[in-house]
Amino acid sequence: MQAKLYLSIIDDVIESMRELFLDEGLEDRVLDDLKHVSYIALLNVKVKKISHFWHSDFPNI
Repeated sequence: MQAKLYLSIIDDVIESMRELFLDEGLEDRVLDDLKHVSYIALLNVKVKKISHFWHSDFPNI
């Protein structure tokens, strides 16, 4: 449950910033990369059960 909450927060923040990033001329890829880095950071601090959610969003990693 804790991992799902963290991932939900990351997703919400990324989505809320999307329009601002696009207005500044940044590509969607920048936000995708930020999301990816945030997920990796959670893995590095060993949030329980995150790998289950991780693989559904990034199956090739």
